Parts: sequence; C-alpha cells; structure tokens
Amino acid sequence: MTKTIAIVEDDAQQRCFYVAALKKYGYRVEEYETRQSAIDGFERQLPDLAILDITLQSDVGGGYQLCQYLKQKDACLPVIFLTSRGDELDKIYGLQLGAWDYQTKPV
Repeated sequence: MTKTIAIVEDDAQQRCFYVAALKKYGYRVEEYETRQSAIDGFERQLPDLAILDITLQSDVGGGYQLCQYLKQKDACLPVIFLTSRGDELDKIYGLQLGAWDYQTKPV
C-alpha cells in the first residue's frame, strides 16, 4: 500500500521540488499552499506523514496551528517541520507541539 505524505508549503517552486522528489520514491503526495486548504484536505483523509512549513503566506504561525490540529486528530501522526525559521525557540516550540523533527531550509 502506497503511503501518503502531505506537504504544506506556500512557496510553489519549493513545493514542486519536494513533491517531485517524494513521488520519485513512490509516495503519494498531497500538496497544500495554505492552512485552510490543508485542513480541508485533512478532514477528508489524514496523511501517513505531514511536512509543514511554519509561515504560510501571511499566516505567520499557520504551520504550528496545523501541527496542533493534526495532533488532536491523531496523536501518533508523524509531523516534520521544514522551514526557513531557524531560531532555536522556534525549533523548541515545534518539537513541544509534538513534531518528530524540525529541519531548516535549504535541505
């Protein structure tokens, strides 16, 4: 059974690169640009893994809010932050929310 990975990234070019790389390895990828579009998609079906940017357009903490939303839906769902926000406090907060990992761009 093919695993589904959700990418929530507001930068279309970066999102395209991530989607292409994951599809190359056989994953089914759902891509979202905004927090609301991701929530709409997650209401239909949760992914097997969520990769979240923190800042989504003008939604400065949108990725954090998505992480909280996902953890309420399924506390065991793996979440990874992939963001340009490299401040140590951002990383600590993301991990406290339940993210499995926190990576800064570029990767």
